Amino acid sequence: MNSLQSHEEAIRSQVCADCLIPTGSGICGSGHAEDCPLNTLLPRAIEAVRNGRSASIIEFFQALFDRKGSADTPITPREAQWLKDSLPLMTAAVREADKRMRRSA
Repeated sequence: MNSLQSHEEAIRSQVCADCLIPTGSGICGSGHAEDCPLNTLLPRAIEAVRNGRSASIIEFFQALFDRKGSADTPITPREAQWLKDSLPLMTAAVREADKRMRRSA
């Protein structure tokens, strides 16, 4: 598993576990997966890293939050609030994933 995949898995595990509307069965409890900011923004973050526009998923999200969106990734007030609440969880998840990868290397 590469670091980007590891980071995505860690972020999803941490953020979805802390979600206000989980189902407990691994299915998004929002009713529609596209309603979840993680499902709309994480693919954009991964694409930005793969295309070299951002050094990391966390850097992408932090910049997005700091600027309240960007020309190619506008965000709603709801998504901005989600970023504010979720960024610490995502950062911790990525750090933990990095520790696990270093230990297994």
